[in-house]
Amino acid sequence: MSHLNLNPKSIAIVGASHTPGKVGYNTLRNILVSCYKGAVYPVNPKGGEILGLKCYSSLLEIKNKIEMAVITTPAVLVPSVIADCAKKNVETAVVISSGFSEVGRPDLEKELLKVKGDVRIIGPNVLGIKNPWGPLDAAFSYVMPKKGGIGLISQSGALLLGMAHLANEEAIGLSLIVSVGNKIDVDDTDLIDYFNEDPHTKVIAMYLEQVNNGDRFIKAAKRSKKSIVAVKAGRSEAGLRAAASHTGAMGGSDKIYDSAFRQAGITRAFSVTELFDYANALALMPKVRGSRIGIVTNGGGLGITIADACESLGLEVPQPSSEILKRLRDPVPKEIKPGNPADLGGLANFSDYREAGKALIEDNKIGGVIMALVQTGLTKLEEYTSATIEVARRGKELGKPTIGCWMGGKQIRDMREILAESEVPIYPSVSRAAKVMAMLCSCYTK
Repeated sequence: MSHLNLNPKSIAIVGASHTPGKVGYNTLRNILVSCYKGAVYPVNPKGGEILGLKCYSSLLEIKNKIEMAVITTPAVLVPSVIADCAKKNVETAVVISSGFSEVGRPDLEKELLKVKGDVRIIGPNVLGIKNPWGPLDAAFSYVMPKKGGIGLISQSGALLLGMAHLANEEAIGLSLIVSVGNKIDVDDTDLIDYFNEDPHTKVIAMYLEQVNNGDRFIKAAKRSKKSIVAVKAGRSEAGLRAAASHTGAMGGSDKIYDSAFRQAGITRAFSVTELFDYANALALMPKVRGSRIGIVTNGGGLGITIADACESLGLEVPQPSSEILKRLRDPVPKEIKPGNPADLGGLANFSDYREAGKALIEDNKIGGVIMALVQTGLTKLEEYTSATIEVARRGKELGKPTIGCWMGGKQIRDMREILAESEVPIYPSVSRAAKVMAMLCSCYTK
């Protein structure tokens, strides 16, 4: 069996179209727009040119080596294309075409498996793949995420596209995006192994509707050197019905998946937002040793609310040591008693925010710090951003995470970009920040 290759040096688009708006046209255009550096070969029986490139009548007409074929032909033609891929020694075939088991044609999938030889097949019924580090966007809808450390796997192409847009909105970097569709060959387990060898991937994030081989999946997750976060869809009866009609997925009991995830050391998320929140924190920050955290805030109410949320999730918000309390006396206003949360008041400056954060992150009793902020008319966001970056840098030196809970408007969203460049995750709500810190605590052993 050939090696799964998601960073190809040459690509053929079989089913490339001369008509703008068609899947075969859009996919070819997106590969070119993404500034892919390898060789690109459109394939269409009509020949001619598409987007300035010579169009070949068949895959076998191309004399050069083809590492990946992206297939957009009607489903009934895909078996013959896969057979040509086998003859051509193509390593990976990405079958965007739909019309297989998801619409009652499993026979076509069996044909693909009969003729594929050593070709690794992704799909059918997929969006495509996106590789920000390539760069390569081999999908029929264009969006290129920023480079980062999260490898994203999804059984749903449409949701994958939505997640790619969300990642850009949240300033979250991705290493590779793979739509797996009906998973007749390459599945989540294969991709766990692939991502474990990928130098750009730090964390694996997954949207699952079903797992084909549970034992194999659990073994791969257990041997994974990288943290895995997963959303398992189809938890309700309605969800199971929708999954079956969507990708032909046959679901199982949610309790079985819950048990399997725990056994495999997979962190379970219950929404796409949680999936990204958890994966981004794991990609950027150390995990919490113990369950004790510190909180720095410019608003007393925000600090109290975060403390309540953290303790409700099993975390502790302990009083700092006497030495740290002395260090907090300076940044904390005279009328406020130093403690944890460290309430700096609305007039806190860069030095106050930085010194309070460093004091708590350096306390041996504390395993991680939440830097909390409410945007007010007095808030100098650039100063708070710089201070948070310095605290996070010190935290990483000590093996402790620093995350933010910043509440405000557009200016805070702008600062998120700067913080993302410095690998500091920021969350816009108390519940999201508290859940992330609790997750980092529970994942420490992985």
